[in-house]
Amino acid sequence: MPTGFCRAVESHPGRGRDSHSKVSPPFYGNFMTFYAHHRPDHGPVHEALMDLSRLSAIVADSLEDRVEQAGRLVVDCIEAGGKVLACGNGGSAADAQHFVAELVGHMSMERASLPAISLATDPSVVTALANDYGYERLFARQVEGLGQPGDVLLAISTSGRSPNVLRAVETAHERELRTVALVGEGGDPLLTDCDVTIHIPSHNAQRVQEVHMAVLHAICHYVDDKLPSVSSATQSKGGE
Repeated sequence: MPTGFCRAVESHPGRGRDSHSKVSPPFYGNFMTFYAHHRPDHGPVHEALMDLSRLSAIVADSLEDRVEQAGRLVVDCIEAGGKVLACGNGGSAADAQHFVAELVGHMSMERASLPAISLATDPSVVTALANDYGYERLFARQVEGLGQPGDVLLAISTSGRSPNVLRAVETAHERELRTVALVGEGGDPLLTDCDVTIHIPSHNAQRVQEVHMAVLHAICHYVDDKLPSVSSATQSKGGE
């Protein structure tokens, strides 16, 4: 880190070396400006990583409560005997699958396996439903068959406009499921009617998707923290 930045931190009110205050987005933005000024040779990789870092800091500062609300919905659902369904397209399908894997397995604490299903991973189901009902009904049809009142549907869409995700949320509401939406900037108003909607403030699909994964990991950490572990002394030795 440039030595000049250390001096800038020390001179910033409330941001000295001994301060434990959170780094707010405005201060973080000053750091970004300072850092960029001292790195005139930065290229596209540097730009992408710094943009992700900036966006992550904004989300951590402004959306912590909503992420915890999403985690609480999942915990309440599991404790009541329900399950989690997750859906998305492309990279968001991969995020949904990853999230389900963390619940069925574990994130950081050894605990009982949790009931969770990704709606985009079974090729026989996906191709049959897309062929028979159309791609727009792909997830909604599975919510009809698998969802029960009190279950949680996690709907992921970087654009917030994916028709099959929107139809899944509609069906979840009809069947009295709780709903959590992860989206980017804007999107269909339907997703703002979910129990918890987490808007990542960016129109860049790549950055939104990267932060979505961080948010999903944060939800998993919350779940692991709130649900009883098999052994409080047993920590994960695995990981990806």
